[in-house]
Amino acid sequence: MITSRREQSLDLTILTGTGTIQTGEVMSAMEELYAGTPTRYVLWDFSGADITPIDFEGVQAITRLTVKYGQNRPGGKTAIVSTQQVAFGITRVYESLVDGGVAPLQVRVCRTLAAALQFLGIESLPGERS
Repeated sequence: MITSRREQSLDLTILTGTGTIQTGEVMSAMEELYAGTPTRYVLWDFSGADITPIDFEGVQAITRLTVKYGQNRPGGKTAIVSTQQVAFGITRVYESLVDGGVAPLQVRVCRTLAAALQFLGIESLPGERS
């Protein structure tokens, strides 16, 4: 399951995955994100999720969607937190494909929330200790 939370004061959307995540769930969450006015910053937190069902074909489909909608977030940044080894590898492939797909936004895969927030230029999330 993927839940979404918007932190308007930070121009940030946080998408948190739990349990086993399929390609379609990621794509649905992206469609929902871009259906309205997307935030400049997006944080995907897969630290509590199993994304191993997402194969290379799925990563390619997600990348195509990112490139398609990327122009709606010029100068945008997306950080992905992947703590598990296989999930980190899957998301790094995505990062590489987005870089090659000329999307007008930056993507960075991180092993920790702190590193992801640093990439986004956010000191801390509301309600959390810094």
